[in-house]
Amino acid sequence: MRSTAWGLSILVWYSLLVGSAVLGAVGDILLFQWAKRPNGWALSAGFLIWISCLVLMAIMFRLSTLSFGPAIVLFVVIHLIIDLLWDAIVLESVLTPAQWVGVALAVAAILLLQFGRNSP
Repeated sequence: MRSTAWGLSILVWYSLLVGSAVLGAVGDILLFQWAKRPNGWALSAGFLIWISCLVLMAIMFRLSTLSFGPAIVLFVVIHLIIDLLWDAIVLESVLTPAQWVGVALAVAAILLLQFGRNSP
């Protein structure tokens, strides 16, 4: 299995990335809840979860020599998918055809960024 400069396996690196994206999405959801129905719990929890997201991401970057750009795009796509699923399932929102095109383009972008690079 490929590893980073600090011996961090790619699987662990991706786990940190996905974990930070999930935390970011949960933080977004809590902050959205606070914006719609203000209460101290949702605001505090949203901030704490977002801080945890950023700390996890910082650790991931510190321990890795992998590309910054594709990592951020992957983070954003995972984060966006979670937020869209919550919006569709919990809030019962419906995406317009143009929004679906945007989602498809985001997924295509991450696939091209991830698999279109040259191997070291």
